[in-house]
Amino acid sequence: MRYSEDFSSTKWEEHYLSKVFWDSENPAKEWLDIWNASDLLEKRRRRSFYSYTKEDRLGDGEFTHSYVGIALLDYLFSKDEPDIEQACLLFESILVNVLNEPGLLSFDGLPLFLSNIFARLPHIFKVQQTNENELLKGYFSWLGGDHQLISLCAYGMHKNGYDITQIENLGSIFSGKSLKQIIATYIEWEEREGGKPNRYDWPSNCRSMFNDAFQNTA
Repeated sequence: MRYSEDFSSTKWEEHYLSKVFWDSENPAKEWLDIWNASDLLEKRRRRSFYSYTKEDRLGDGEFTHSYVGIALLDYLFSKDEPDIEQACLLFESILVNVLNEPGLLSFDGLPLFLSNIFARLPHIFKVQQTNENELLKGYFSWLGGDHQLISLCAYGMHKNGYDITQIENLGSIFSGKSLKQIIATYIEWEEREGGKPNRYDWPSNCRSMFNDAFQNTA
């Protein structure tokens, strides 16, 4: 079981739909082909011209397809002969496309989704043969230095047994700040007096992760 940010795995519907890709020789490409299907591209085009179309939300099709991608990831690295090359290609494809569509998910939905997909990385790394440090540098750099997203993606990995102090030692991918500093700043901001309540209790979760990972560090 992969622990997501909300302590769930994918829904049965998403798992069931992911079976469409199981026998494919190139499931990552086929997932992307559907993402780029003409009807979904049209929805994104119309949204980009909101002042004329008044369409400010993307449809459930893309939202569902994003989570189907996570369910497919679970299959690719869990089957008898894990296909890590396809899993990495799919991970990158999902991450890039979701980040390029900020209107796809609600304000809370984006960090939740990203934490869920990063929660799969420790399971990929258990069987992958490529340089995980180089992969992590790339993946975390795509988060644009956002303290909340970085903290919650680290939390998704932490919940799945990954030692996040390894991320701490990746070099200058956080604009000169350490992961420890980023998480501490995020917690301080979220727990400030008068701050907005968070229904997922993210600050408390990140504080627990922080204590687990850094309590014996300077």
